[in-house]
This record gives sequence, structure tokens and C-alpha cells, in this order.
Amino acid sequence: MILLTTFFSGAHAQKQLVFLSKGNVVARYAEGGYFKCVLKNHQHKEGVIVELNEFSMITSQDTIEFRSIAKMDIKENRKINITKGIGGLLFIGGLGFIAVDQINGAFGYSPKGWDNNDQTALIIAGLGAAKLFIKPRYKKLRPGTVIRTVDYPSPYYLQIN
Repeated sequence: MILLTTFFSGAHAQKQLVFLSKGNVVARYAEGGYFKCVLKNHQHKEGVIVELNEFSMITSQDTIEFRSIAKMDIKENRKINITKGIGGLLFIGGLGFIAVDQINGAFGYSPKGWDNNDQTALIIAGLGAAKLFIKPRYKKLRPGTVIRTVDYPSPYYLQIN
């Protein structure tokens, strides 16, 4: 019975490393996850997170202090939101203009075919797509970003299955 209780309490005891900016979680890494970063002395560090402590983490390659992290790898954590920002506005606006112009041409409200306005809208949509999809690999930690180790009683803890 004690072994079973220990097993279930250990399942909830996995710590997570969270990066907080203005009270919102920017990135989350769990023990056993892969972490890659650039330190303030421009060294690149990476490895599997073996143990998380209050002020540092032990990876499969090295020990990294939280205060020495300058940039973190966000390649795996990146989500693309088309409706957010100027890139999304340009992308959706350019494609929307082309669609409306082609529909108007089909109904006879404007000349049919491809014209200079459609070409300009396509260029604008391409610039928006570039702004959306070309992102830097590393995110620089701004002043005010808090790096915290949390476990299950914390409001920032997320149950990962």
C-alpha cells in the first residue's frame, strides 16, 4: 500500500520550469523535456532537464543557473496565430482583396482576370505571410521576465500527460 501511495504522489511531484512575463506563462518546460538556451556569456547550452531546483537546473550536459540565461529556444513552443498582429492583417487583407476582386469579376461588377491591383494584393499577402511565418529561433528574455520552478500546488502548474 505504501508503494502505491508513493507512486501516485510521485506522479504529481514532477516540477516544471515556467517563464513568466507580466503574469502570463511565456514558455513551459517539464523535467525530462529538452531545453536549449543561450547564456549571457554567449555560450549555447542544451540537454534534457534532469532536475529543477529553485535557482538552477541540472541537464544531461551541464548545470544552468536561471540568472545566466539570456535567450531561450522557442522553436518547439511556437504557435502561429494568423489573426494577430500586422502580419496577420496584411496576409488576410491581401488574400481577401484578391478573393473579393475575383468574385466581383465573376458577377460582372469589375473587369475579369488578373490586374495590377491583384498583383499588389498578392505582394502584400506575401509580406504578411513572411512576417507571420519567419520567426527567430531564440526569444530574448526581457527585463521583468521571471523564471520559476513550480510544482502541482502552484497556479502556474499545468498537468502534462
